[in-house]
Amino acid sequence: MRSALHREIWTRMADEEGLADDAERLLPHAQPCFVVGSQTPGMGPIGASRLGGVPDLPSALAWPTQGDRHLTFVAQIDLGALTPEWVDGLPSSGWLYFFVGRDAPAWDVTHRVLYFDGPRDALSATTVPSGTRAIDDGSPRDFVAHQLTFRPSFVFDRAIETALGLEEFALEFLTASHTQIAGLPVAWDTDPRQDAYLSKSGLASLRHRMHLAPEDLAKAARDAWAAGDDERAEEIDLATELLRAYRADEAMHLDRMARWRVLFLLGSAREVGMCWWDAGLLQFLVHDDDMRQRRFDGTYCCVSSS
Repeated sequence: MRSALHREIWTRMADEEGLADDAERLLPHAQPCFVVGSQTPGMGPIGASRLGGVPDLPSALAWPTQGDRHLTFVAQIDLGALTPEWVDGLPSSGWLYFFVGRDAPAWDVTHRVLYFDGPRDALSATTVPSGTRAIDDGSPRDFVAHQLTFRPSFVFDRAIETALGLEEFALEFLTASHTQIAGLPVAWDTDPRQDAYLSKSGLASLRHRMHLAPEDLAKAARDAWAAGDDERAEEIDLATELLRAYRADEAMHLDRMARWRVLFLLGSAREVGMCWWDAGLLQFLVHDDDMRQRRFDGTYCCVSSS
């Protein structure tokens, strides 16, 4: 269901892009999101949305660590500065903080998302925990602070162009490929929603095997047993049973998979010193139920790169 504000802004955008004649039939497919409105070097005031630098945390939240290693701060978002109720389920107040560790492999990246919904005067600039070092020592990340503002926008699945008979690239200006809040994930390889679901549902061993039939896996297991590679054979046998169970109730799995949604896409930015693999995107996904309950301890993070 689209609000009057959604309709108003989409109608204006469609008119500006020469899509006025198709605006009404495109509206149901438009996914609300926030895109960067401005990016200014510097930390900005306490609590400002920013990339890089250091986070403004309340005393109740600590900079995430793993043993004597600390995760790298990448962004904070001032949710109270966003247009209210533009994105369904997104908190209308508070701050989200994003941290990452080593980004290899590209799926299920070590990360933490923190959320604080309290007064601004509880925030203060926070330094890296003393006595710790970065998790990813091989790739120093001295991200240059840039203050951000966001504006309401939309993204579309490019498949809509074909489905509605539009000219190719008609919606290219509104496809997910840059820093944004909510919207649609980027699926240059596999759909991150699939990876998120598999990783968080005990099915991670199927990630690179979804294209296979259970019979193919069973044969691979027999070959491993015959070769004396017992450890690999046992691992493939387990994956075979998981894949059989998945195929037996695939509709249910696809329905659950669809409940994963984009929380934040973070694009590579030369001026900030951020480059995710081959100038790709860092994607943070959250389950719809967790979003509505203001829980961000079960998020999923991956890198998508062409």
